Amino acid sequence: MPDPVRCFVALRIEPGPLEALSRAQERLRRSGADVKWVETRNLHLTLKFLGNVEPERLPAVEGVLHSIAAGTPRMTGRIHGLGAFPNARAPRVIWAGMSFQPDAASTVAARLESELALLGFAPEDRPFASHVTLGRTRSARGRASLVEELGKLVDSDFGSQSVTRLILFQSLLSSAGPTYTPLAEIDFV
Repeated sequence: MPDPVRCFVALRIEPGPLEALSRAQERLRRSGADVKWVETRNLHLTLKFLGNVEPERLPAVEGVLHSIAAGTPRMTGRIHGLGAFPNARAPRVIWAGMSFQPDAASTVAARLESELALLGFAPEDRPFASHVTLGRTRSARGRASLVEELGKLVDSDFGSQSVTRLILFQSLLSSAGPTYTPLAEIDFV
């Protein structure tokens, strides 16, 4: 029996905004804070983390993605603002916000939650927050400098982009960092 596949459903970030986000990461990196930064090539907007999925369940997951994509028009998103979870004074996750008009990403995320729950995937225990994770703090070292830099970049604008498809990614973890491989890319209508 094949091993389970660690998966998530996401939206890809286009090259222009990716470059702008990378520049913001570099500026924040100069704070000297102890942060594990997400590699530029791995930046994305997660809609639903699935965890370890048995390979025989993947076709059903893809079926849900096709169903949702067939009823969703292409959308335009804007990446703007930097912040942190749980808050800017005690950052654990550093993020850039992403908004859509109308709030299409939240609608897609809600549909993923409800339709994947029918397949046995546990629903998220937190409400969906449309964001791109830039890094995760590993310790409090350099926190004050990081908080100061975040404050300077809080209103940054990283550009807009067209979002044309849902992507089911496989996440392979290694000591060199994660590798994300698309398993399925389904176009919106």
